[in-house]
Amino acid sequence: MDIKSLADRLAELEDPGGVRRKMRELERTYDPLRAADRAAFGVTDHIRNAAEQAHLRTLGTLATERGYPTSALGVLEERMRAEAALRPETTAYAVANVVQREHAMAPLRQHSAWQIAQQELSAISSALRRVDGVGAEFARLAAQDEAHSAMLRAASGLASDLGTYAGVANAQLIAMAEAQHVQRVAQDFARGFRLPGADEVNLLYADAMRGPSVADTLAQLVSAAEADRAFREMHRPWLNSVDPLGSVRGFIELQGIGRLLSGATPFSVESSAAYRSALGDWRDAVSFGEEVLLGLEERAKLYRSMGFDGALTDMPADAFAESAKVAGISTERPALIAVFAPPVETAGDEGEEAAFERTNKAHNWLLRFETQLRRFIDERMRAAFGEKWPQHRLPNGFYERWIEKHSKAGARASEVPLIAFADFTEYLAIIVRRDNWREVFAPYFEREEAVRESFQRLYPIRLDTMHARLITTDDELFLYVEVRRIMQAITRH
Repeated sequence: MDIKSLADRLAELEDPGGVRRKMRELERTYDPLRAADRAAFGVTDHIRNAAEQAHLRTLGTLATERGYPTSALGVLEERMRAEAALRPETTAYAVANVVQREHAMAPLRQHSAWQIAQQELSAISSALRRVDGVGAEFARLAAQDEAHSAMLRAASGLASDLGTYAGVANAQLIAMAEAQHVQRVAQDFARGFRLPGADEVNLLYADAMRGPSVADTLAQLVSAAEADRAFREMHRPWLNSVDPLGSVRGFIELQGIGRLLSGATPFSVESSAAYRSALGDWRDAVSFGEEVLLGLEERAKLYRSMGFDGALTDMPADAFAESAKVAGISTERPALIAVFAPPVETAGDEGEEAAFERTNKAHNWLLRFETQLRRFIDERMRAAFGEKWPQHRLPNGFYERWIEKHSKAGARASEVPLIAFADFTEYLAIIVRRDNWREVFAPYFEREEAVRESFQRLYPIRLDTMHARLITTDDELFLYVEVRRIMQAITRH
């Protein structure tokens, strides 16, 4: 007899019929199932008790010496009966467990979908950055966190421009599919806003006004009756469904800016501080790099770093236009004084003009404003220092540049004052030059830091509109407020 046969014979003697071995295998199979059953989340007591009872019966049977094979077979039968009895309930439990897992996984799947959308937006933004001019404007579409509201407000406004601009015959502009994607982003943003009922908005107004964040803000300038009237005049969805209290606060502060603009002291310490609370602190010199002037994302970051309150414009572009009109800040466009307009105007492509309607509106405001400002400076300086004031009262280099532009302007140059050739960035330098300020301009603007702040808020939109770049509702708000404010100062005497 070989060794294997001998081993098999010994095993047969120790375990007749191999029952003991089968029982060990069954125990090894059953123990993990029992452990998993005990550890399972939400398993019912009667299922656990049935399993325990079956196990106790198994142990009792195995403890019987006599009739061991018969007892072992009984154990097998008992296990089969127990499994058959428990199968419907364990199946139901397994189904419930799957449902629970599905509920738990839903947020993760949503996050995964959000990440995929982020990747798509990032890819689109990267493609758009390669397009000259307009492409860089959409870089902010990749920022969904810190500047989420600012980005989507921009998309809301840009989408309306793109609807026309996508048809312009310019191969370098933008692919139609990309433009449509931007429009979809804007539409998704707009769906987050609604037009509240009168009762709801008045309750929100009461809650917002009780908050500490509005104790020293422009919202305090608006009475409850005025707020109610402003709410009723809105016909476009403007209330942020995610942050309704913040939305109401921003809306009321915008109305407060309108009230402040109707006051008599646009550059007083109190008025300047009130504007500063909403528009940010721009008193120190600001460096406007090319990335700020070309990119909406960088410009939005700059505005918020200065302290700009994004709640003022946190709504779709059409709703902002309506709310600005209700507040009375966008209704008084300056009159054009033709003699102080630039002597040469470049005609643009008609398709481009239609596409940049919002930018063109801002350009029109600024052009009219500059003619008024040039006349104001020229008249006050002539009255104080005579006809040849530019030769003696301009900062270094200004007069020479104006003369050079004058000589290049052709025949019409003789019809306009020399100040018509001034750049926008030169007005402030003329006003705050120490002797000019002391002898001419201090009574109008009261404090140098206040007028410097006002002009610095206008620089980005002035340069963007003059170069036909797309603008945001943040830019528009700065335009309306500061043009109205300076016009109020230069026309009140």
